Amino acid sequence: MAIPSGGGSEILQRGWFPALSNASIYLKFDGTISDTTTSNAVPAHTIISMLSMTFAERGGANELLNIRVLFGGSSTNYLVSTQSIPAWGTFIWNEPLVLHATDKMIINLDSAGNVDAQFHYIKQDWS
Repeated sequence: MAIPSGGGSEILQRGWFPALSNASIYLKFDGTISDTTTSNAVPAHTIISMLSMTFAERGGANELLNIRVLFGGSSTNYLVSTQSIPAWGTFIWNEPLVLHATDKMIINLDSAGNVDAQFHYIKQDWS
């Protein structure tokens, strides 16, 4: 992606997914609920600056969380691998991360569970 020059927008946004389990959830960066659609990626001419992610365990059981990114849509990198979330507990991930066009961010648990996920980001759109 080229470095933007000219006009564009920069918007603080949020996304979410209720009842995260062991299915891979691909985050959407359009303000709608994320889902298992593998085509969910950062749109062309867009930069996403991830600010934070909050995970709240809602099923009364210990869970293991994974957060990974497919950079350019193909090279998988784990940001968090088997992070423990205690029963009724919360895990907050607030490390800065920049995603470019075609990057995909994926979250899931190691086993069936019930964890609510919410994420906050800055969307820079140059389209």
